[in-house]
Amino acid sequence: MSLDDSDAWSHRAIGLSHLFARQFDLAGLHLGRRAEPDGCSNHGAAGGLMDQARAYREAVSRIQPDFKLGQVATIEIYKDPGDLDHLLDGLRMAGLPE
Repeated sequence: MSLDDSDAWSHRAIGLSHLFARQFDLAGLHLGRRAEPDGCSNHGAAGGLMDQARAYREAVSRIQPDFKLGQVATIEIYKDPGDLDHLLDGLRMAGLPE
């Protein structure tokens, strides 16, 4: 079975799975196929995928100019607190403000 390149939802889901497993090269393959950056794109910064991280920062700054990292913990809920830390680290590395 092959994955359709236009299936953004599947690429996002697979990319997130690889990111949380810290398999950054595989995550980059899937996240790089998405047309628009979204919340999973920022994780790439922690894995050295700075192009995705920068695109995410630019999109967030355009959509919500007053965005602060403190807002993330009130929105994102993870079973493993380390995953939230990983998310925040990626956001910091992408250049989003505290």
